[in-house]
Amino acid sequence: MKGNRILVLVVLILAASAVVFIGWNRYFDSQTNQSQQAEIAEGWTQYENKRFGFSFSYPDDWYLHDVENDYTLVSVSPVSPDDPRRASDIGLHTSFNTKLLQEESIEAHVQTITDNPYIEDFTSSEITLDNGAVVPFISYGSPSGAQWHESFITLSDSAILRVWFSPSEETYMQTLRSFRWRR
Repeated sequence: MKGNRILVLVVLILAASAVVFIGWNRYFDSQTNQSQQAEIAEGWTQYENKRFGFSFSYPDDWYLHDVENDYTLVSVSPVSPDDPRRASDIGLHTSFNTKLLQEESIEAHVQTITDNPYIEDFTSSEITLDNGAVVPFISYGSPSGAQWHESFITLSDSAILRVWFSPSEETYMQTLRSFRWRR
């Protein structure tokens, strides 16, 4: 009789453990699926660069300017490629741009900015991306009133990606925070 009670107790403990285990896994699977779904905001498109192994999301109504050359990789913008503003400085002020860093290091690039006598209001900080990575982030202004923002992502092949944009509106920051890359 005592043996049957022990057997029943063991079966109950195993059953309770199985319920907890299944519930735990379902909870975390749903959390993982939710975070993966949150990676691409509703109404956004994902750009993927297979050559350098990075991706980011941008609004569906923006235009992709895939201009890959030696340094510039891609830019996205709410300004159409047919819009004459695209070819002017105004087009640059409304674009989210990715380039390979031409200088040997982030520090060397930042030094060229801080050495420029026309740069105003330089700040340096860090930003946390949606994938949890923390990357350098700088902001600075020009006498014309333009405000520039740059971030730097070291890719798996040691290339440094320079991401820059002018408007500080939330859409541009969301685009930056959506970056993913192979580490």
